[in-house]
Amino acid sequence: MHIIPNIDDGAASYGDAAVMLRLACESGTTVAVATPHYYNAFQCTQRLNKYGVAAAFEKLKEHIIKNEIPIKLCLGSELFGVNNIAQLVKRNEIIPLNGSRYVLTEFSFNDDFQRVRYCISQLKSAGYVPVIAHPERYHFVHSDPSNIFWFLENGCPLQINKGSILGRYGEEECECSRWLIRNRFAFAVASDAHSPFRRTTDMSRSYRWVEEHFDRQYADELFDLNPKKLLKDISL
Repeated sequence: MHIIPNIDDGAASYGDAAVMLRLACESGTTVAVATPHYYNAFQCTQRLNKYGVAAAFEKLKEHIIKNEIPIKLCLGSELFGVNNIAQLVKRNEIIPLNGSRYVLTEFSFNDDFQRVRYCISQLKSAGYVPVIAHPERYHFVHSDPSNIFWFLENGCPLQINKGSILGRYGEEECECSRWLIRNRFAFAVASDAHSPFRRTTDMSRSYRWVEEHFDRQYADELFDLNPKKLLKDISL
């Protein structure tokens, strides 16, 4: 979730962050990950490097404790696959999920798949495991679904947005997300929450959809058990 105030296009204030976190708790979430959009030291919204992001995260944690919000919040990022990603690795600028080897990684919706593969290979060669953010939204998947197999063959877990399952991003994204789930290609479902009012932290409807169309065990894997593996740095 994009929960750290005033870093990206997520929570606009600590008040918004508190509402988002309380909604997450009410809908059954006990552990969440702050994943601010992150490019490099010069392209973050407030030009923060990873140490600046960590400092902002600690301030948010203080706010959570002060307001007695019963949720555990971990730090990560949503790393954009920039061309100079090899330099970010060398400068130790990567922010993985909860200090693990797993890095939530996103691309432009219109990105070139050859460039995507380059970025993934750079991260993997440095020992990271890219977790592909919302593959159901990429045009290179819509135009050639077989590209999904490259991610799977290279050990990249796929993270689906809960809004995609419910048709919030469009029919094509909805069909693609359900195809990924139906074929058990998806590894985890996340909120990708940005706001208390739109793209929220409530995961209950998407959980129920998976439970109703498959079973509770599969829903638990996507929403609970598999995400825990990432945060605990368990080999997949």
